[in-house]
Order: sequence, then C-alpha cells, then structure tokens
Amino acid sequence: MGFKIELTNSNVQLTHGTDWDRLTKTPNNKRKYHFKNTVFEQRVFIEHTANACSFENCHFKQGVIFSNPPIPANAFFNKVYSCRVRMIDCKIEKQLIITDCTFEKKVRFHDCEMEEFIPSNAIFKDLADFWATNFLNKVIFYKTDFNETAVFSMSTFNKDVLFTYSLLAGKSIFNRTTFIQGLDISQAIISGQLKLMDLKFENYNFETRYYGNNNEDYQAAIDHGKISRNKGQDDRYVEKLAIPLTNKRHTFQILKNQFEKSGNYADSTDMRREEKKALQKLTSNRKNDDDFKHTTKGDRFILWLNRWSNHYRSDFRNGIWFTLIVGIASFLLVLMSTGSFWSNIGGDFDYTTFLWTIETFVSFLNPVHKMDYIKDLNPCLGIAYVLDFLGRIFVGYGIYQTVQAFRKFK
Repeated sequence: MGFKIELTNSNVQLTHGTDWDRLTKTPNNKRKYHFKNTVFEQRVFIEHTANACSFENCHFKQGVIFSNPPIPANAFFNKVYSCRVRMIDCKIEKQLIITDCTFEKKVRFHDCEMEEFIPSNAIFKDLADFWATNFLNKVIFYKTDFNETAVFSMSTFNKDVLFTYSLLAGKSIFNRTTFIQGLDISQAIISGQLKLMDLKFENYNFETRYYGNNNEDYQAAIDHGKISRNKGQDDRYVEKLAIPLTNKRHTFQILKNQFEKSGNYADSTDMRREEKKALQKLTSNRKNDDDFKHTTKGDRFILWLNRWSNHYRSDFRNGIWFTLIVGIASFLLVLMSTGSFWSNIGGDFDYTTFLWTIETFVSFLNPVHKMDYIKDLNPCLGIAYVLDFLGRIFVGYGIYQTVQAFRKFK
C-alpha cells in the first residue's frame, strides 16, 4: 500500500540518501512522490521509475529535474514516465528541467509559478495541461512532442515563448493565454488543431531582430543558443538574441489563418494587421541587404499604401482620410495645370466660383466622372487630363480600401 506525506508549513532538508529514500521509496523499491504543503530546500529529482507523482501547494527552492541523480554529463537516454504527473499550486524556483523524457500518461501543471522552464526532447503521449501557469522567464519548447491535447489556457508567459521544432499533433488549446512579450510558433509542426480564444498580447510590437543570412545567430535565437555556446559565446550574448523578425511575421500569419478557419474574423483582422506590420519592417530591413534590396522597393510601396489607406484592412477611418487627402491633392494639381487657375490667383473672392469648385470636387471623387470641366479651364499641354486620370486611380483605390475595412468582419 502506498503512503502520503503531508507537512504543513515545513522546510524539508533532505539529501538523496536515507531520508529521501524513507519518504519516497515503496516496498517494491520504486518511487512514490506524494507531497502536500511542503517546502523543499534542495533540488528535487523525479525518477522515471516512479509509480506516482503528485505535489500540491509545494515550494521548490532549488528547482525540479525529471531525471535520476546524479546526471551524467553525456547522458542522452530517454526516460519513460509511466505514472501520472500532477503539480497543483506549486512555486518552482531555479529551473524545472524536462529533458529527454517521455510521459505515457496525463501531465498536469495547474496554477503553478515557474522561474525557468526548460522542456527539450520531451514527448507527451497523453494530456499536457499547463492551465493558469505563470512562466516568469523565456520558454523554448525545443523538439517537444504533444501527441494529444495540450492546454495553455489562462497561462501567462512573461518573456518570449517559442515552439521550436515541436509537434502539435492533437488539440492545442490557448484560451485567454497572455503573452507579455513575444510568441514564435513558426517552427512548430502543426498537424492537429489550434483552438485559439481571446489571446492577450500585452505588446504586439515585441522585440525582434533581423538576422539576414546569418544562419548561426538565427539558429541560436530559436534553440537555446546552443550554437553560440558551442562557439564560446557567453550567456549574455545568448540572452540578447531575440525572436527572428521573419518568424514573427509567419507566427501572425498562422494565427490569422487559424482564426479565419474557425470563423473568427474579428481576431483574424488583428493578426493580419500585425503580420503586415512585421512584413513592412522586414522589407525595410532588407533594403540594406545586398541579397534583397533590389527586389523589395515595390513591396515597401504597396505595404506603405496599405498602412495608410486602411491600416491593413482594420480601420475604415484611414480609408476615408486617405481618399479625401489624395482627392484634394489630385484635384488641386489638375487645377494648377490650367491657365484659368493662375489667372484668378490674387483676385477677389467669388461665391459662384467657390460653389463651382465644391461641386466639381465632389464630382471628382467619383472615379467615373467626366472630364468636360477641364475644357473650360484652358489646360496646358493636356497635363490636366493625365493628372485627372492618375487622380481617379488613387481615389478609386482609397474608396476600395475603405470598403475593405468596412468588411473586416465579413
């Protein structure tokens, strides 16, 4: 028969020797971890031979490692955990390390606080539940497989979170998940469903970096900085590596497509806006890159127009202002290319001329208006007709962009 240890407001100072064995070993020489209201002063190792693992309202001051102590420096064997793992309302200082582990049954981290969470080469064959967990530092789910349901609902990521070469094979649920800084799912293998609801980005303009053709820094930025460390770089250099700008763009592209697939066009509009903003920043960085600068001038111009004409289909007010501004500018240019305009400069105010100008301008805002008004203005060399033609193109574009912004909810 198993046993349960409940130590209310106690500080457990144990080594992995007699005391630890007394509390965790079962008669069949396996481990059973069942603690409640316990403070662990030492680092806790969770062995893969355990047949039970449950911690409730516990405080780990030196961290937790899913491994057998001691850890050989060159140990890369995969550890299979056949028991359920349950941590409820726990505070984990230092590091929670899950490396080269396979979990056969459900794993739950509910309402926990983790100073530094390091999952790498881990496989969750059943439920992986991180409900309402607070991740204080950067998290990189590196080559981590979620074969079934993965829950990140109500969780808070205070720093960047990356799913680098991770498999999301089942339903991955992000409901009211908060991202204080950045998110990168561009490198994830998404063969299942993403269930996205009410995502909260504290800062859409989170820090990114353009790496260009620097593949080593790019790779270091998405996988714990392993390449840089192998080359002798220190941790301070690794910490400065931000999410790649191109990954940010693809991340919001994925989120936009997922929202559209579920019929959530309101949130997909926000994701589209952030995707285009990242693309605009990407093309701006590439203009100084010898490999790209000759191919992005047109892209930069198109993105600039999209930004100011309707804020990437998200704000109809931009479209109205854009149409009025280009309409006024084009109409003035047409008038300035005629002799009648310059002959009336400096004259007295004429109410009839004022009314004619207003009426003609309103007509000018119709992209299919007639050009008859130009004949009576003594146009110079036909320039007015060319400017009128260009003006109706930009006015028509502004009207189209305004309509597109009005249709952002489909």
